[in-house]
Amino acid sequence: MPDRVLRWGVRYADGTKLTTLDERGFPPTGPLLLLSPAGDVMTGTLHSGVRLWLWPLPPPEPFELAVEWPLGGIGLTIVELDGAAIAEAARRSAPYWP
Repeated sequence: MPDRVLRWGVRYADGTKLTTLDERGFPPTGPLLLLSPAGDVMTGTLHSGVRLWLWPLPPPEPFELAVEWPLGGIGLTIVELDGAAIAEAARRSAPYWP
């Protein structure tokens, strides 16, 4: 994998792994982790970043989120996230459009 490629991944407690480099069919039939560019112009300054989309919601248990970007000086970094907190936040969310 070239050093310029930004890599994201998740690993669930059951061992399931997803990465932004996985090839998925359309429409997706299973778990999916997508990376898309994000950016907008605010007050004449360009702000850019990335968006991650994880589908479906993670299980309500701890899971790992990993990132690695050798060209950007980011070695493999793994953090644990609380899937129960994410599930609870999703439960409290409301549709934006009818």
